[in-house]
Parts: sequence; C-alpha cells; structure tokens
Amino acid sequence: MFKALGPVAIAAVLALSSVTPASTQVAAAPDFSSIRTVCSLPDAQQAACTAAILAYVASLRAQGLSAADIDVLLGQLAAALAEDSLLPGAPSGIIALALNTIAEQVSDPAQAAQLVALATAIQNGQDLPVAAIGAPTPASPN
Repeated sequence: MFKALGPVAIAAVLALSSVTPASTQVAAAPDFSSIRTVCSLPDAQQAACTAAILAYVASLRAQGLSAADIDVLLGQLAAALAEDSLLPGAPSGIIALALNTIAEQVSDPAQAAQLVALATAIQNGQDLPVAAIGAPTPASPN
C-alpha cells in the first residue's frame, strides 16, 4: 500500500525541504550518495547509517550554517532516503531509523514531526498520512 502512495509522500517531503530561508548560503545541490549508499542498500547497518548522518550534521554545523539552512539540507536528505525506501529490497527499517535520526537533528518541531510520521509509515509499510505533512510555511512573504 505505501509504495503505491509513495510518490505523494515523497512530493510532500520534497515540498517541505524546498522551502529555503531567505538567508540560505548553500550554493550547490548537496551530494547524498555516500549516505544513501550506507543507509539504503539491502545490507545497510543501523550503526553505520546513523554515524554517517551524524557526521553529515556535524559537518554542516562546522561550516557555520544557520539552523534553518541545516533544516533545509536535512529535509532534502530525508526526501532522498524516503525515495530510496520505494526501491525493491530497500531496508525500510534502517531508512525509518535514519529518518528518525534526522528528525532528532532538525530545529523545527513541525519538520521533525513530519519526518517522524514519514519514518513510521515507512517502518510499518503503511500509507503515509499526507494530511500530517501539511503545507510548508514560506520563510518570507516575498
């Protein structure tokens, strides 16, 4: 059931992660390939996946990015991992744990709640409650 509704869920997360604060200094699209490899392959290990995510967050903080900028990048990472969960043989349990780890790292409680809802749906193989995602609030009226 979840896989049929997956694209809707992914679109909701992508919409959330594309709200970029006006102060964003992130110049290039991030490359999540190493994290996706550690977290999304059938033989993924929880400890390695968690370590990769936490190292990524630490690197973002070391760059001096704002909490809002980090939230945007973590939303993009979450969207990429959620997309990976739709692949045959994807380790849904590891990906769900990865999304929960990301949720613990974001500063926006609403975004964290949305990530937890997505993680729960992936873990349980259920349809994502799309209404729980909601429309993102623009960073500025411009």
